[in-house]
Amino acid sequence: MQLEVTINEIENRLLFERGRNMTNVICPLCSKSNNCCNGLDKSLGVCWCNQEVFPAEIFEQVPPEQLRKACICKSCLEQYSEQLERNR
Repeated sequence: MQLEVTINEIENRLLFERGRNMTNVICPLCSKSNNCCNGLDKSLGVCWCNQEVFPAEIFEQVPPEQLRKACICKSCLEQYSEQLERNR
């Protein structure tokens, strides 16, 4: 028997077992892991998202019910920032 488990599945299981809200680890734009340690364990240190600049316009893309509840992933941030640069 072969066991295949993704990192996201493990992460979600751990969060469920800890009784935390699993939605804060999912990017509200692409529904993939946002890799934000602020949604996990503060002992992991400073998260990548604390070092980034998020254009105000990107938050208009987030569904209202998810606004300020989960971080946008680095991939979505980079894609949006590149799109903004091309449109200038």
